Amino acid sequence: MVIILHAADFHLDAPSPSFLVPGDAVRRREERLTAFERVMRVAAERGAELVLIAGDLLENVHARRQTVRRAAEAFAALQPAQVLIAPGNHDPFVSSGFYAVHEWPSNVHVFPPGWTQWTSRDGKCVVSGFGWDRAEITEPLLRNCPPAPAGTVHIVLIHGDSLARGGRSVYLPISRGDLESCRAQYVALGHVHRAEPQQAGRLLQRWMNPGAPEPLDFGEAEALRGVVWGRVGTDGCELELAPVKPMREYRLRTIEVDGLDGEPAVAERIRNQLPEDQRKRDFFRLTLTGRLEPDVKLSLVALRGLLEDDFCFWEAEDQTHAAYHLEAIAAEPGFRGEFVRAMFESAHAASAQDAEEMMRALELGLEAMAGRDVNAQLLEERPY
Repeated sequence: MVIILHAADFHLDAPSPSFLVPGDAVRRREERLTAFERVMRVAAERGAELVLIAGDLLENVHARRQTVRRAAEAFAALQPAQVLIAPGNHDPFVSSGFYAVHEWPSNVHVFPPGWTQWTSRDGKCVVSGFGWDRAEITEPLLRNCPPAPAGTVHIVLIHGDSLARGGRSVYLPISRGDLESCRAQYVALGHVHRAEPQQAGRLLQRWMNPGAPEPLDFGEAEALRGVVWGRVGTDGCELELAPVKPMREYRLRTIEVDGLDGEPAVAERIRNQLPEDQRKRDFFRLTLTGRLEPDVKLSLVALRGLLEDDFCFWEAEDQTHAAYHLEAIAAEPGFRGEFVRAMFESAHAASAQDAEEMMRALELGLEAMAGRDVNAQLLEERPY
């Protein structure tokens, strides 16, 4: 059996989120390197004989020499362990790229474009690795993986998009059927930034995508991610996914502000519901919900001012509604009362789903009549 540690998608030198000021962006880049070096120390502590990197180690366009050098130093410190790297779509093996140009330590093997094999010195372990040389691959190339000699431990290392049956991708699609048909004892995957399958602890299958140790954006908020470690032998695997806590997390939270009277009360509710250590460290996207009195109009800019010292970064979406007393308004003379009565009649005759949409339209109409801008819901930092 061979002891392995399998990781992927470090994305070293990936561009930092645009909402970070230059100094914080530099720190975020350094945090990615720190997270990578931490995983390499785990590999050493757990006695890994093979360290498998399933693609997107660095960002080919943005990678700096000093980052490549630090990665190489971390790999060299693992000797006599072997480091095997299968380039992915963000770090393809190209003639001008860092895989081809940089002089890597003797214990590092980078798989060139296409399928090739690495064999251990004792001949007992074979790793079939696939290297990318371009940004997109639409063919399901796992099925072309070369076999290994009988009696050897066979591991496959590939960066690709594991999909449900019938799924399509331009990032080397890998179907469940191809994974099940693969004759290797273990298939080490990369590309998807959350662990797939979603499981921690002992692996129940012969393949795994461990996820990205550090998230890139809100689409990866609080996902399970980690590294796979354990033993792979000719008779099977004894592997587990060890979860990794990122340096900074992306978090999505809904804050109910029903009945609160203005920005100071909302700011205090937010502080009370979100732990201070998370607020100071992580990136938050908040959704404000609930019903406010019609004369209470939240200003997200004012709220930002109240909370600017409480967060590393946050943005918010206002999905609160005005708490209109509809029965009382329906009894009013004039256009507003007539509007409510007409919407009541239409909703009464409609299906349940249509009635719900009509009641929402009724609220929006009343807010518009009251001069409330129903489209002013997002803080200015939302796109990045």
